Amino acid sequence: MQHHGDESPQAIQSVALHLLNVHGIITGKTTRPGWALGRAVRKKGVFLKLTPPALGSALTIRHLFPGGGVAIPVTRTQYVLSVYEAWMSLHRSTVEQWYQRYVVPD
Repeated sequence: MQHHGDESPQAIQSVALHLLNVHGIITGKTTRPGWALGRAVRKKGVFLKLTPPALGSALTIRHLFPGGGVAIPVTRTQYVLSVYEAWMSLHRSTVEQWYQRYVVPD
């Protein structure tokens, strides 16, 4: 989700699927990584492009490693939560609707 790509249907779907996957885990809707992604991938062409969070609104991959201005690296969990919250602050209702519509149903 950090590298949100371009306007292509594949890039749009990739952001949506990864966001739905992380949403399922963080909210406790599932404990199985990849489950929500596998469920949502069944629907093609239904996701809309989400405006990415502003640069600097979330940790980046470089925050996981010392150097380059990072004195104390963050944990993977801190990194994921930061990126997730940046996206959710802009698109919470959309992600929750997508989860109910494209992940939950059989």
